[in-house]
Amino acid sequence: MRQVRLRHCVISLVAACIALPVAAKEPFTPRDFFDIEVAADVDISRDGNRVVFVRRSADVMSDRYRSSLWVVPHAGGEPRPLGDSGAYESSPRWSPDGRKILFLSNRNESTQLFVRWVDTGQEAQLTSGPEAPMGATWSPDGNQIAYVSFETGRPAIFRQDLATGKRDKLTNFQGLNSSPAWSPDGKSMAMVLSKDGSPDVYVMSLANKQLTRITNHYAIETEPVWMP
Repeated sequence: MRQVRLRHCVISLVAACIALPVAAKEPFTPRDFFDIEVAADVDISRDGNRVVFVRRSADVMSDRYRSSLWVVPHAGGEPRPLGDSGAYESSPRWSPDGRKILFLSNRNESTQLFVRWVDTGQEAQLTSGPEAPMGATWSPDGNQIAYVSFETGRPAIFRQDLATGKRDKLTNFQGLNSSPAWSPDGKSMAMVLSKDGSPDVYVMSLANKQLTRITNHYAIETEPVWMP
């Protein structure tokens, strides 16, 4: 994932500030932009006790965004960082048992999927493709993940076993292959495909990879979610 240079953002922000009337005694300046911190991409553990989020800010010395993972008790308390790699990290997702977090990091130059054991701090890199994976999600039993990869030159949905690292390419149709969503029993996966034209929701039986089309019209269908 490329990090965006900040100068253009600062210039745009300054232009907006100039165009608007300033009510504060001290106007917002370009330097103030670097003092802003934002919490984003929140995910709550399955037991509801902990929250992981992305803490984003800007570094005035390197003129780049910083993005790191933090955890805070759901009931309130002091947030704590998850490691200090100095890399741009994003998209944290709790495992079903609440012991691990799946996330993206560019610590090794390219952006890849990693998993971190929250209590021990142990980490493992899960992917190594030329492009950043997207839409990563845990299987209900926490033993597998699914994600979208562009390593074939177009989007494809992969399933990967965490213990062995073995991968299985589930789809690689022409057009959109996105939004993998495991069924609660882990036997099926909903997804969005545009192999027949417009993006529609399909469900795949993971035992035989048979597809069932769920929607079929010209509207754009995205982000399927299973009912509990």
